[in-house]
Amino acid sequence: VIGTPVPAVIGTDYRALCRMAEKKTGLPVLGLNTDGMEYYDRGIEKTYLALLKKFCRRKDGANGLVRAESGFVRQQSVPSRIIGVWGFTPLDFAGILTADELKSRLRDQGFDEIICCGAGTDIEALKDIGKAEKNLVVSPAGAAAAVWLEKEYGTPWEYGIPGGEALMEIIFKKLSDRSNGDNISDGMGKVLVVHQQVLADRIRRRLEEAGIYAETAGFFMMNKDLLRGEDSVLREEADLYKLVLERGFDCVIADRALEPVLAGLRVKLIPLPHFAVSGDLS
Repeated sequence: VIGTPVPAVIGTDYRALCRMAEKKTGLPVLGLNTDGMEYYDRGIEKTYLALLKKFCRRKDGANGLVRAESGFVRQQSVPSRIIGVWGFTPLDFAGILTADELKSRLRDQGFDEIICCGAGTDIEALKDIGKAEKNLVVSPAGAAAAVWLEKEYGTPWEYGIPGGEALMEIIFKKLSDRSNGDNISDGMGKVLVVHQQVLADRIRRRLEEAGIYAETAGFFMMNKDLLRGEDSVLREEADLYKLVLERGFDCVIADRALEPVLAGLRVKLIPLPHFAVSGDLS
């Protein structure tokens, strides 16, 4: 049950709706107190937390049992390596990284089972997320779920993009068209990366390793633990124009849909698709 502006205004009781629906259908029902006034990433964040709190088995500590809403089940020993992935959705990764590619790269790192909510993972697998060796957050929308799991199970988590080097190679190839000489940092000047925060930060770090000055900016969720003092939260397209103009960026890595925003500025745009911005998969 997903909220919209009208139910938010009239104070709809989502818990009551869920209880009535569950009683009538015999199926589990989730209620998301969304109001239609926030971006997609907040909705993803709320969905993850609702799923975890509804279905995830909680530690009980008695006789090797774990507690779920459906009752107690005996915890089995699991020799395989399990990793959880949070924040992977087509809105942030379409045209960049597929679910199969992500899982393949994690298997190459030695993981046997990848629990990736929203990318082929069913509820039964999600119930066992507490057995994961660690959780990987690939976009800001997944951080709250990882924090909850750390608090509930002590599972460590980190930000990261599996197989990010392949993506970096593509970006650096495009950057080389702008550089002078053999060193990619020659003639590059300042680079601004505009995308979801985790990916933008990983690109920025790789650019810095090559001696290129880079900053990040985003229209959506920007978590404090990845935010640097020079990074920018954008509220509208005009903020991007103003930022590039005032700070004198020479290159912007962003979705092609933002190219008209930069019209009139002497800046090179290197396209990096972001479906949440453009809705374009071409």
